[in-house]
Amino acid sequence: MTARWPCIVVAVFHCLLAAATSAFAEEPTGFLEWPWGTPKATLESKFLLPRCKNRTSEPAEPAVCGSYQLGDIEILSLRLNFKPDDALSGYVMYFHKDSYAKMFDAATAKFGAPTQPTFWQWPSGTTALLLERCGGRASGPSPAEQQLGDRISFIYDSFPCLIVANQALRDWQSKEAERKRDERKKGF
Repeated sequence: MTARWPCIVVAVFHCLLAAATSAFAEEPTGFLEWPWGTPKATLESKFLLPRCKNRTSEPAEPAVCGSYQLGDIEILSLRLNFKPDDALSGYVMYFHKDSYAKMFDAATAKFGAPTQPTFWQWPSGTTALLLERCGGRASGPSPAEQQLGDRISFIYDSFPCLIVANQALRDWQSKEAERKRDERKKGF
């Protein structure tokens, strides 16, 4: 019994440490103070217009905010997704390569330990993916392209990004990808 006691203490310590770490981790439920489902018009008037530098003037999907600051990380481009119902459903942040480690630390502090090396997933279906390079690959669309669809900006191909999407956006993207595959098949 005496030999097992240190093992039990170590096991309990690890459980307490895991619980303490996960207590600070949280699932993304929106962007800043705006929850998933916030109407696009609300974010346009209360966030994009007053707080974004170099914002694109076209009413695009996703909405783009250039040059945004996240703590000490310069965000080159912030893209807010509003599919499928013109309501907030995800976002993508492009940033400089030299900020990758800072972004990984910030994401881990916010979301907790990743379920895979740079991928977080929650029971609700919300996911977060941190990529060192968001651009396309010869072997098919990159994860960023899968998340963003056809609206990916090639200016940021070689930059890292953080992609966060709720289940509604991911479902819409899957249906859209299936629709495009069916369209390509009809062309033959």
